[in-house]
Amino acid sequence: MFEIILAATIAKGDFVVDVQNARLERTRAEAVFRVTNNTPTSYQRVFVKCVFFDAKGAALQIGPAIVSNLRAGEAGQGSAAVILSPGESPKTVTCDVDQVTP
Repeated sequence: MFEIILAATIAKGDFVVDVQNARLERTRAEAVFRVTNNTPTSYQRVFVKCVFFDAKGAALQIGPAIVSNLRAGEAGQGSAAVILSPGESPKTVTCDVDQVTP
């Protein structure tokens, strides 16, 4: 298990991403998150990007994810996974909303 850095925002709090769980199984790292849409607009797709960092703060891998049909004022679940190279060991993960599709 590795440390989770919580709550990332985009566009002045329009979206909040809360990493709820992170796990490492052999060379597969996964972050499970909840994204909250604090806008008055519903979105077909919310693209989330999770970055996995090593103990020195260097980015190891970026895992993309999509949360579909996120209504205004509601939250949705998602997960992003990456396959690590031999010797890579994530210490932290952060997830942010990268872009949205109305």
